[in-house]
Amino acid sequence: MVLVPAICSDAVADLVAAAAKLRADDPVLTSPAAMLGDIEAILESVTVVQAVLVRRLADVVEADATSAECGRSTRGWLIEEQLLPAAEAGRDPDRAGHPAS
Repeated sequence: MVLVPAICSDAVADLVAAAAKLRADDPVLTSPAAMLGDIEAILESVTVVQAVLVRRLADVVEADATSAECGRSTRGWLIEEQLLPAAEAGRDPDRAGHPAS
C-alpha cells in the first residue's frame, strides 16, 4: 500500500493509485510482444514522471518550500524524510539529472 500525502494534486493522487494498481497486477504474459510492449510503456511512463519530478523539484528549490514547511534544506528533506540516497539528493534539478557541481 502506498500512502498518499494529505495534500497533493488530483493528478498525483491518480498516479499513486495507478502505480499501486500496476504493482498489484501480476499478469501471466506469454506473448513476447506483450512482454516487450509492457516494458516499453512502463519505461516511457517512468521517463515522463521523472521529467515532471525534476520540474517540480526545481519549483520547490526556487520557492524554498522545504525550509518553510519543515525547517530544513531541500537536500536534507530528500535524504532524511524521503530516504533518497545522498548522491541522488545532491543533484541539481536545474541541470536535469546531472550531478551538481
